[in-house]
Amino acid sequence: MGGKDSNLSSVFGTPSTCGGRTFDAFDFWATINNYSDKAEAIKAASKMMGMDGRKTGNKKNTCAPASIVPSNNITAASTEVAAAKSIANIEEEWKSDLIPLGGIKVKRVQWLWSNYIPLGNYTLMYGEGGQGKSQLSLSMAATVTTGGAWADGSPSPVGEVIIVTGEDSLNDTIVPRLMAAGADITKVFSLQMINTTDDAGKPVRKIFTLADIPNLKRELLHYPNCKLVIIDPISSFMDDADTHRDADVRSLLTPLQYLAEQSNVAILMIGHSSKARGIKATAKVNGSVAFINASRSAFIVAKDCNSDNMVMAHCKCNLAKIQPSLAYKVVPAIVESEDGDIPTSKIEWLGVTYTTADEAVAASESIPTKREDAKEFLQDILSDGDARYVDSIFQREKEKGIGRDSVYAAQKALGIECNRNIFGGKPTWKLPVDTKPNNN
Repeated sequence: MGGKDSNLSSVFGTPSTCGGRTFDAFDFWATINNYSDKAEAIKAASKMMGMDGRKTGNKKNTCAPASIVPSNNITAASTEVAAAKSIANIEEEWKSDLIPLGGIKVKRVQWLWSNYIPLGNYTLMYGEGGQGKSQLSLSMAATVTTGGAWADGSPSPVGEVIIVTGEDSLNDTIVPRLMAAGADITKVFSLQMINTTDDAGKPVRKIFTLADIPNLKRELLHYPNCKLVIIDPISSFMDDADTHRDADVRSLLTPLQYLAEQSNVAILMIGHSSKARGIKATAKVNGSVAFINASRSAFIVAKDCNSDNMVMAHCKCNLAKIQPSLAYKVVPAIVESEDGDIPTSKIEWLGVTYTTADEAVAASESIPTKREDAKEFLQDILSDGDARYVDSIFQREKEKGIGRDSVYAAQKALGIECNRNIFGGKPTWKLPVDTKPNNN
């Protein structure tokens, strides 16, 4: 302990080395008691132990017997000394999890699809059912496996693709669609079941979920040229997580994000949109907001109210500017097989459209449903208050292409009763008085 009295050494111990530095319990005691002057600290410590700052006269600098130090003062000091020694032990055993940013090598963002889909991150694509989300993902897979051009003309790196799917069959849906899209099938792989063990240690096979990220990591290590992982739909692979709870969702998405970064792979997750109306596109994701908040890029797909086409609208990107929306449509296709021609479908890209994500959502919400069309149709054709033959009503319906089921549903919603007591017993419909349109 250098120049400190040997009696102090009997309490504070001698300096020790740990973690590459010398640790002195007395110095620690002096620091926490705000002694900046070493001589003053020694004097105060000696007085605390009943030595009044006097030297012991021990010329050989050996430790004085413990009996000369009052036990109550030793107890007061020993608590602080114990804390100091405890820190020394922690330093010897503990390893920090902090990442020193000074050692990080900066790099540019890498893209699978320039400014649309980043590598090393996950992207979300969502929308209502029947909008072609799965078709879009397979079109993207085809582009990656061939190193072709994206819909905006930018080039794609060539690589392998892993598809995690829970809705479509491989042999009659996914593979035919990939073939129709021009994919190199030899570069596409499907992950559905994994090998694991049960609680008793017995080998079993189970459906893959996001709780099994280590299994996906091993696959990516085995296929280092993989550039894209598609998870369709994400809701089918959330294990036991509550998809409406932010904490549950993030507990599974955070390891997935780390895996994407470590493997430098783009992960495309397919989701569904909610039925809520009058909200922004980024709020339309079904389930927790964590799905879109944790994504680095996101698209919403919707119908284009100005045409028969669909729109894939870029609604979020943390790594670049929002890119233009792209129009597309699903068209029929035929692929050859050993059993003959197989009818299927594929995406036909139609180029840039200037419809934004919020505009696409607002427009799709303003498009009337078939039932609404049918209600308007019945109110119009029965507006004069007279009873009409049901046969004649459906003849007019056929001309307009509304659909019988929609008309029957509208009849029930409007409270229209069927009457067979007039006109020779043929069924007629008549609009109730309280639902007649006011033409005044």
